[in-house]
Amino acid sequence: MAESMIGLFGLIFHPLFTHLLDVLCLSWIPALSNPDAINLLKWSLAALLILPQSVCWALPFP
Repeated sequence: MAESMIGLFGLIFHPLFTHLLDVLCLSWIPALSNPDAINLLKWSLAALLILPQSVCWALPFP
């Protein structure tokens, strides 16, 4: 089950990430003037998108 979820997340990760990044570039990033806030936003998005795969990957381990 965990391996199936990892595969599913792997298939949808890149299209989802590029779509969300496009949305950010059109709406959120122009509103932010601080480059550090923009980088924090991008890194937070990437971390939140990687979190489900990481949790599923760790499930089989005791």
